[in-house]
Amino acid sequence: MIDEIGELLLDAVVELIPNRVWKILAFVIGLVATAAGVLMIDRSLWTGVTLVIVGLSLRWLSALMAPVNGSPSLRRHKPPH
Repeated sequence: MIDEIGELLLDAVVELIPNRVWKILAFVIGLVATAAGVLMIDRSLWTGVTLVIVGLSLRWLSALMAPVNGSPSLRRHKPPH
């Protein structure tokens, strides 16, 4: 019962946040994780490499996310003739 309510609330919150915000959030977290991993490599090789891989994966994922239907694309389109 509580699980279903929590899942319903989480689904409602996720649907309210636009896809563009998720892309930016994934990119920023990826950048931070990559930078932290590079700085951490001197102390712990495994932790640093893991953070770099997670960071690069998040940045790659943010680039793959498709734009929401109806939202403007970041690419410029040629005007019709």
